Amino acid sequence: MTHFYWHTGRDTLCFLTLINKDIVEEGVVAAEERGIVLHGTSHRPDGTVTYRTVLSLDGKGTLTDIFYRVGDGREIRGHVQEYVAGR
Repeated sequence: MTHFYWHTGRDTLCFLTLINKDIVEEGVVAAEERGIVLHGTSHRPDGTVTYRTVLSLDGKGTLTDIFYRVGDGREIRGHVQEYVAGR
């Protein structure tokens, strides 16, 4: 479950995600040219993962979700999911 909230001290939109298996994610939300971007950190029992998720919506109503793992000065593309309107 993801909760979005306005962080007045940082003057930005943030998120907190609670996932099973003791995983908690937190980060900030930004509107960029490519769409809505989540810059986050996933805290897991075996360590932390820094990531970026790009959400974009095309003219036909398809929402595309692209995940990138961030580390060592580079981004590694992960999953790509498409959610099609009417399905």
